[in-house]
Amino acid sequence: MTLAIRLLATLLFGLAAGFFFAFAIDVAPALARAESSAAVAVFQQINIVVRNAWFGAVYFGAVVVAPLALALTWRDRRALGWRLLLAAWLIYLGGVQAPTAAINVPINEVVAAWTPSAPAGDWRALLERWTSYNTLRTIAATLAFVVSLTSLALPAARRQ
Repeated sequence: MTLAIRLLATLLFGLAAGFFFAFAIDVAPALARAESSAAVAVFQQINIVVRNAWFGAVYFGAVVVAPLALALTWRDRRALGWRLLLAAWLIYLGGVQAPTAAINVPINEVVAAWTPSAPAGDWRALLERWTSYNTLRTIAATLAFVVSLTSLALPAARRQ
């Protein structure tokens, strides 16, 4: 059971990394190339559509499942595998959750209030800032995934 929960935490980190990666390599560059009015309209729609159960399960699931696995294996807290999973969770919290709450969501809320046909003059600068922090989230989620995966790849004797 504990291994299944650790696997689920790793999977969630990986899915989050893939989500942010896909956005970074295709959606954000497409928005940057589009006319401002079209880009703002699409950005607004993305921020409506992304609020769905699948995204929520991945994005928030990683926050909940990893500490559950850590709690269930508390007796192994001195083991390298346990510490790596803890590191993965902390990386995810600091590199994905924190910038999302502090930077990306506030930008989303600003853009949501705009009229697409008349976006603010600083639209490009705001998109660049949003994209920079999305890049940070991509790197952090990928690192959390790799660290969590590493914790699972350790020989069982070192993991426990």
